[in-house]
Amino acid sequence: MKNVVKPRLVVEVDESAVGVGKTYNAIRVAVVHPCRYLFVVERRESIREIERRIADMSRGKVAVVTIMSEEAALGYSVRQEVEALPERYPDGHLIAICTHRAMMMSDLSAFSGWRIVIDETPDVLTQQEVQSKCDLAFFQAHYTLTPISSEWSTVTLTEAGRRLDGGDLNHDDSHQHLRLFHQRVTAASDDVSPDNRRAVICNLPDWAAMTSDNVKWTWWSLFSLSELAAFETITILANGFMESVAAKMLEAWTQDVAWAPRSSNGTRDLVHRNVTIRYFSERPSSLRFFESEIGKQHLRAIGDHIAENVDARRFIWSANARAKVALDLPSASYFTPRQSGTDRLMHYTQAAMIYAAKPSQNVRNVLRALGIESTCWTNTTEHETILQFLTRTSIRDVASSAHVAVFVYSRDQADYLKRFLDRQPHIQGEIEFVDLGLKYPESKPGRPKDAPVSLEEARHKAEALKQRRAAQQRLRRALRRAA
Repeated sequence: MKNVVKPRLVVEVDESAVGVGKTYNAIRVAVVHPCRYLFVVERRESIREIERRIADMSRGKVAVVTIMSEEAALGYSVRQEVEALPERYPDGHLIAICTHRAMMMSDLSAFSGWRIVIDETPDVLTQQEVQSKCDLAFFQAHYTLTPISSEWSTVTLTEAGRRLDGGDLNHDDSHQHLRLFHQRVTAASDDVSPDNRRAVICNLPDWAAMTSDNVKWTWWSLFSLSELAAFETITILANGFMESVAAKMLEAWTQDVAWAPRSSNGTRDLVHRNVTIRYFSERPSSLRFFESEIGKQHLRAIGDHIAENVDARRFIWSANARAKVALDLPSASYFTPRQSGTDRLMHYTQAAMIYAAKPSQNVRNVLRALGIESTCWTNTTEHETILQFLTRTSIRDVASSAHVAVFVYSRDQADYLKRFLDRQPHIQGEIEFVDLGLKYPESKPGRPKDAPVSLEEARHKAEALKQRRAAQQRLRRALRRAA
């Protein structure tokens, strides 16, 4: 009997620059070419915007199905609504719209003949940190740990766990925080195809380990592109996607993926414009520093400077929740950090985003298991999030010549924005340091990063790297067996 060679999964990626119409073009294709489409957006608010744009472009002639929690049929969850689409709509021309989160919690194995379009980079890693010193009996009763390496174990349900409903957790003040964990473990324990099962991994060898003093353990679950294998075509719309931590995770976790990236400047005339990027610190941002007394003093000074140097009618801003209060900027012009997929902020020409999103130690451990540098995480979750927010402004209007000024916290963030602007043929970007006389605690002396090493140190370093790579390969093989 001949071995059946599984075809490679082809993923088309539109990395076109901001403002050239990636989403518009994808909607136009879906309207013009009859098929069944699943259009996936980052935020719930974007569902209505995409629905309106489809209606305008098709003049109401293409059926649109929106999937939101408040619209789910009685007794149905968003996940069940997504999974029911192929049965409810076995043929015809329609576009269903859901969020990234809804897509990633659903079993998509029945979507044969459908096409999927994912707008913006999804957060493919679901990860939480948990302190549960007093909860040993609950975890032992409902979840099973199976070690797969020296550091990691898979989590599945016990028989008692299968009887535990997410609603039970939601109505239990002690366990509400475990609802997402239980949802993911339930999906990992379902009797579905291995290609559509997401393993849940944690860093406990046994549940008793959680009872040690001050232990904060982590669990994680990684979305795999193989979960999209049923779709006729897979398209991702995201600037800089191939360099994102999401792409690197997907590549590490999914075998036989053929990427088909493309990029375009669009067909519209590009009008020359200037963009000024102002920053306040040579040191990278940090949530821990933002929460310190010195950090709050810095934020107040930065907030005062921004307020004095912008036109409130043309200004928007965002920040971490922990930095928002200290900045004390007008609440009417505040927007949450993730605003990708919207054009409603294009008339603003001044913007600020004071933001930090560095990986925790537990996240760094996950990245190390996948063979991914922590700087890649920062580029995607911090720098790219800042870029996406600030380019919701007039920057995305390629027909405008208005000068745009943006504010970020640190030099590395400013440099990331500048590199992006330098790739746009019509934008001249410049960086300015705003010296507010900010003082920092003295850093502890340590060995310089680039200091010479001895031959013995170099050998130890090479051996450690070899062992880490071998551990990564063992983990991936173990996970495939666990699935």
